[in-house]
Amino acid sequence: MSLRSLVFLVFASIAFASEAADVGVATIAGGGGRVLRGASWIKLAEGLRLQDGDIVEAADGAQVQIELASAPIVGLVGPGDVYLAQLAPRAPVHDIAVRRGWIKAVSGKASAPLRVRAAVADIELSDGVVVVHVDDE
Repeated sequence: MSLRSLVFLVFASIAFASEAADVGVATIAGGGGRVLRGASWIKLAEGLRLQDGDIVEAADGAQVQIELASAPIVGLVGPGDVYLAQLAPRAPVHDIAVRRGWIKAVSGKASAPLRVRAAVADIELSDGVVVVHVDDE
């Protein structure tokens, strides 16, 4: 194996290991939106795989539905945004933070617990439905 091949394999392994795991998928993306991943904005579209640490932003009047791999479903109505934090498969409680907008989260008995964080409260959901509105003022 040449030195060039070895260097390539090392860098490819580092890039693969540092890539974030998919934690869910956008199943509804009506009315416009975008996702901030790292330092890049990506157009929100149905079928887009979401990763831990993504910020999902819905435009004014837009409707977004996120189905998480751990089973909870999160709906967002814009203008609004949510931060997908600590959604790794082994996390004991999955966190999403709502900065603004309307959000509806649904979690079943088989789902991992979901914590919805907002400026006014933190709500932990393990089997039920919660609707939260956060005004950006």
